[in-house]
Amino acid sequence: MSNTTTKQHMKPSLSRTPANSKVGVVERHLRELALSRGANAQLPTIDEMCVSYETSRATINDALGALEALNIVDRRRGKGIFVSPKLFQRRIALVFGDQFVVARHTSPFWDTLWANLIEEADKRLKTHDETISIHGVRTSDGILQPLDDNLARQLETRQIDVVVSVGLDRQSWLWIRGHDIPVVSFAGEGTYFVTIDSAKLVTMCMDKLLDAGCKSIRLWRALPANSAVINDDAHLLNVEVVQAYRDALERRNIPFDPAMVWVPQGERASSEGQLQQQGEALVDRLIAGGYAASTDGIVILDDVMASGAYKKMLRAGIARYIRVASHANRGTSVLYAYQEDIDRVFFDPEEIARAMFSLVDQVLADGTAAPEVVPISPTY
Repeated sequence: MSNTTTKQHMKPSLSRTPANSKVGVVERHLRELALSRGANAQLPTIDEMCVSYETSRATINDALGALEALNIVDRRRGKGIFVSPKLFQRRIALVFGDQFVVARHTSPFWDTLWANLIEEADKRLKTHDETISIHGVRTSDGILQPLDDNLARQLETRQIDVVVSVGLDRQSWLWIRGHDIPVVSFAGEGTYFVTIDSAKLVTMCMDKLLDAGCKSIRLWRALPANSAVINDDAHLLNVEVVQAYRDALERRNIPFDPAMVWVPQGERASSEGQLQQQGEALVDRLIAGGYAASTDGIVILDDVMASGAYKKMLRAGIARYIRVASHANRGTSVLYAYQEDIDRVFFDPEEIARAMFSLVDQVLADGTAAPEVVPISPTY
């Protein structure tokens, strides 16, 4: 996809040519000359450059080749050497990593986010001078394996200025970082991050239940597709979401009990059905352990897990006296059937997509001033 209606200036990419080599020195001077003259301006001939820089035609050609790969110069046969018309064009790769491929089977959120990112990219092409290419990646033995042949070549030759990624694994990110290309990431590795504010999610869910009069509230967290297998709940006690849960209780003078924080016991989720089964399993644990009678509220940090748990609660007859507050996603219908019964706190995939491209603008304008993390807040 590409659009060339509006010109947006950006800092040029850095060359992979060693800066202190003869080619690197010439390349740097030619880059400065091109930037000073602007797009489509004609540059000196190779013979004139040889005289100016006191070097050989081979060195000039090597420097021009490197700059041409970066869309800084444009050699036109029979006409001369010009500053590229694409000089200030942004080149963005939208990359869906292998973790995204796995996760999208667990929740409709991921396909909704995919659609929002594509829609946001399409909107930008009407107002920005940029090209956006779409890729998927996987890894094999720690080596990036592009699902299309262009991705690795474009990264290696720095034909991409920034990567926007969802679910990028660490090995792929390290490979991209080795080429000095920034990565704006969600739910994966990167240089800059858009994240959901899970602590605020917990606070808002807790406030809903506490305002409704609940005093014995449990916190349930799903095991996502990319988690390790967990056989106890202790790993949650120091994380941000548990601290938010604890703070909410203490603000109402309710003591914190770590035994009220649960995760499913066993395998991680690899499908939407397994996330629902995690919710059902925690309800079974609640009933079998005799905890249902002393529980009046549950915060569940995954909408698919919440749907499985609430169905089980309805069948067991305990939904009438245990109130549930859960994470939900706008644009999906996972908890729609229970909208009158479950207190939902929403994240909006469209807002995530907008925030990722907004962060791209900041990175390309001045990476040193761009925030490393942009949290997305939930809403009722």
